[in-house]
Amino acid sequence: MAGHSLGGFTAVALAGARYDAGRLNRFCEGITDELACSILADWKIAQTDEDRAQMEADLSDPRIVAFVVFDLGGTQSFSEDSLAQIEKPLLVFGAPIMSSGLTLDIESRALLGAVSPGVAKYIEPETLSHFDFLGLCKPGGFELLAKEEPGDEIICMDAGPLREEKHQMIIAEVLSFFSQH
Repeated sequence: MAGHSLGGFTAVALAGARYDAGRLNRFCEGITDELACSILADWKIAQTDEDRAQMEADLSDPRIVAFVVFDLGGTQSFSEDSLAQIEKPLLVFGAPIMSSGLTLDIESRALLGAVSPGVAKYIEPETLSHFDFLGLCKPGGFELLAKEEPGDEIICMDAGPLREEKHQMIIAEVLSFFSQH
């Protein structure tokens, strides 16, 4: 299983992490401008008692034997105990170039620190950004996004040959990791 951003959140949940609404609320009391604190509410995720109960259920999937997460979001919404109990191997990519609003110290790096030693392999290439895990942009894509969805054009920053080189590195790491598990 591999997931990017909130797809990484999904992958970690499938690995056995349990959503903890109380922990997320406590975390967000002091850091209201953090993306993880607003995005679930903005998208109306886990906002009702019924939704929170479904999110806090055990969502682990025993069929999946290894997980890759690409610059995940939402680490602070998982219970610390459940993160520490993950036993299946994780490959975690952190993207240090700030482009998405995610903070590595409370997301990818925090996940690495929360799981038991030896469970996760962490990779943080210094030139990687959050959107480098997306596909290549078509010619004119940057301009089209700037016109139609101002602010979203960031998705196409360096989305040509430089991104293609990064894709080759990512693919090699993921294939190597999955071939070992």
